[in-house]
Amino acid sequence: MLKQACVRRLIWVLILTLTFSCSNDSSSPEADAFANLAADIKAVMERQGVPQLSAIITDKDGLIWQSHQASNGLTPPRSDALFAMGSISKLVTAVALMQLVEAGQVDLQADINQYLGFNVRNRHFPDSPITAFHLLTHNSGMASNPPGDVAEGQLVFEGTVDLDWIPHFLATEGQQSSDSLWRSVNPGDGQATSIQSSNMGVALVGALVEAVSGQDFGVYAKQEIFEPLGMQDSGFRLSDIVVNRLLALYGDSLNETVAPYDVYVYPAFSLKCSMPDLQRFLMAIMNGGSLNGNRILRTETVAQMLENQFVATNLPFSSSISLMWRQPFNQAWIGHTGGVPGASTVMDFHPQRGFGVIILTNQAGHSSIYPGGEIYNLIHTAALAN
Repeated sequence: MLKQACVRRLIWVLILTLTFSCSNDSSSPEADAFANLAADIKAVMERQGVPQLSAIITDKDGLIWQSHQASNGLTPPRSDALFAMGSISKLVTAVALMQLVEAGQVDLQADINQYLGFNVRNRHFPDSPITAFHLLTHNSGMASNPPGDVAEGQLVFEGTVDLDWIPHFLATEGQQSSDSLWRSVNPGDGQATSIQSSNMGVALVGALVEAVSGQDFGVYAKQEIFEPLGMQDSGFRLSDIVVNRLLALYGDSLNETVAPYDVYVYPAFSLKCSMPDLQRFLMAIMNGGSLNGNRILRTETVAQMLENQFVATNLPFSSSISLMWRQPFNQAWIGHTGGVPGASTVMDFHPQRGFGVIILTNQAGHSSIYPGGEIYNLIHTAALAN
């Protein structure tokens, strides 16, 4: 009897083992989609000189796939390393303003002068009001950056950045106001060639949030977005993060690094955060404004923010634009790219399929991670095949 019992147990163990093995068979569609993905990405990195990269595929419930890799003998980044986000920052800025819209404190179609405490007009069209909607769709006619001799809207390596410069440049009576800060585009024109990305316009969104909320923008973002979502490693200023966790920011070569910096046009492209934090933000959007029971926007407000407004041929990838969010090549994925000294980044998601992708690197100019690029296509193809 004892022998028979032992045999029966052995048979059951074998059956369970075979069942488990079949359920994790590498020939399953999910396994096939990701089988060679990391190796394929590494090959492109080595060929194109991408120094370090973190990438994930997520859905609204959590992580599906991740890879953290390096080339040229560098160490792969830790999963919680901090990256410079570049213009992905603009999406957080948009959420901050949409929170005030949702609360009835800002009307998207109202003249922003009623909120700011100073008057802003496109100097070429002084009778045309500028609205929050114009700012969120890059349709105010504002130039990209204030004048300066440092690339990307003036990098700031020392001191604290704020928005005190805005009235001096953008107020109609500002001491440094000039025609060169404005394009000859009537606010709200809405033509495909009229829309042009403006870091100054996003900085003005930050000033609008400050004027209405009565809080510093960075403090507001921390209290109203980062803390509710559990984004503990995120900040718009260097003083808000643990700087030694920021991945090295490579310049034109691996022999050149850029010192950690803030930006004059804060908060347009100044966010620094970790991959897990950015995933939480994206999951909240994919969940209609909520994550783990903490809501940052109502579902209908998220839908309003993501609704397509214009096709903009002057934006990268001939994107369709929503309220700051973009659809490259007018296709199904919606999100934003970033490119600043020391970073090439992209974050987007497929609303119909429910997948999101984030790719972060620590060197500018790597088109392979952008829409249509080799690494971008590898990861997005795998996500859709999952």
